[in-house]
Amino acid sequence: FLKLSALGLRIVVVGEVGTWVVELEQSGIVHKVVILPDVSTRKQDAELRDDVLQAVLAASVGEIHGVYNAYNKYLLLSSLVAESLGVITNSYESVRRCVFKHETRACLIAEGLESWTTVSFTSLEEMETVAPFMRYPAVLKPAKGSGSVGVVKVSCADEALQEFAKQAVQLPAGTVYILEEYIDGPEFGVELVMEAGTVVFCSVM
Repeated sequence: FLKLSALGLRIVVVGEVGTWVVELEQSGIVHKVVILPDVSTRKQDAELRDDVLQAVLAASVGEIHGVYNAYNKYLLLSSLVAESLGVITNSYESVRRCVFKHETRACLIAEGLESWTTVSFTSLEEMETVAPFMRYPAVLKPAKGSGSVGVVKVSCADEALQEFAKQAVQLPAGTVYILEEYIDGPEFGVELVMEAGTVVFCSVM
């Protein structure tokens, strides 16, 4: 925020109740902080998009040049807002394919790229039809999320079903989960910066 402010940008931050960014408005680093109540309890990105757009436009900052997302859980919402404002962004559909892991795997397979065995489900009944046929050990995790939240390694179908039953009671009905083949070995992360479909920066960690 300090660097953006130093460039002369007028920054509007849309946040939840209790956000620390309020202090930046008081110090003049950001132009305005807009608080949207109950953000984390509302699940419809389109509903939140309309509220965010209304809040940003009401802040009267003039021409809007970009939308920045500070938290992974709002990636889809940010892409919807950016598309609606007509600023440069990845499309909602492309972001969705990255956010939902089972859709990422499906895209890899559709393009003829090698992928590992993955099944998705939203209920214990659905899981019972696929879990016995998975190769174990396997990894159970939410299809959407980050920071390894809800990720667990399971050694057999019974353990996978028990773990899902424990987690499912804490999540909204219809939450998509995936069970996928566990692959042992060193882990690498690849970060790309793309421009018009061309890789302009690549980092392998």
